[in-house]
Amino acid sequence: MSYKNNVSVRICGKTMVLSGNESVEYITKVANYIEQKADALRQSDNSKSLNANLVSVLTSINIADDFFKETAKNKELVKEIEDLKSNTLNSEGLYGDKKQIHELEIDQLSVELEIVKEERDNLLNEIEALKEKNINLDNELKKQISKVNHIKSDEYRKKMQMSMQKSKNDISSNEIEPEIQEAIMTDIHKGVSPIKNYYKNT
Repeated sequence: MSYKNNVSVRICGKTMVLSGNESVEYITKVANYIEQKADALRQSDNSKSLNANLVSVLTSINIADDFFKETAKNKELVKEIEDLKSNTLNSEGLYGDKKQIHELEIDQLSVELEIVKEERDNLLNEIEALKEKNINLDNELKKQISKVNHIKSDEYRKKMQMSMQKSKNDISSNEIEPEIQEAIMTDIHKGVSPIKNYYKNT
């Protein structure tokens, strides 16, 4: 059999001994609470004419009232706690859904970013190829211009040679004083066209 504590207390103006398994402190605390409730009832204006038995009954009623009110408050608190837990779980569920959607959006953006990077690299390669092609075309154009200039130079030289030969033939077929003929031949050798005034008037 478990040991019980016997505690002498005063309740409703009477001294008595309470026995229980709880600690002495707890039993004393309960007795003091009852005595405080009874004393508050005795101090009220409406209870001054009440005898000890009625004070005890009314004190018990007041204590019971406090008990049921506290029980109701406790139930409300428990309900609020359960509602908070439920809302928290729902919030976590919504958070999980939003997080999943956010992760999917990030994955989609990552894929699109890779596509953009690939397109950029392709454009850069095309630009480099066009640069190289332009360089080749520029070099080819310079070669063609050089060829054209060379051809024009050859044609000009040939025309000059033909002109000089014609001048020689003209000099040979006309009677020209020796000093004039010598001056004309000097101009021809220098590449200068002969002057018609060199011809002798006939």
